[in-house]
Amino acid sequence: MIIELRRGCFSGRWHGDVLIHTYDNQSDAEVMEFLRDVANLSRIRHESVCLFMGACLQRPDYAIVTRFGPLYLVIIIIIITRII
Repeated sequence: MIIELRRGCFSGRWHGDVLIHTYDNQSDAEVMEFLRDVANLSRIRHESVCLFMGACLQRPDYAIVTRFGPLYLVIIIIIITRII
C-alpha cells in the first residue's frame, strides 16, 4: 500500500518502510543536479544518514526511494527541498 504524505512524497513498503520522492517538470539543469544527487546518495552509507534504496531515472518518472523513519524524514525533506 502506498500513502501520499504530501505532494510528491509517498510512503510504502519495499524491504521495510520506505519513502518515495517523485520529481516532475524539471529542466535539463535540474535533471543533471538530480542525477548528481542520486550518485552522491548511492555512495553514502552511515547509520546516522537515511539509507538510499534506489532511484527511478526514466523521464518523466524521476524518483528517489529511501528508508522511512523520523530522522530520515527530516534529512530527506531537507535534501528534496533543495532539489525542487
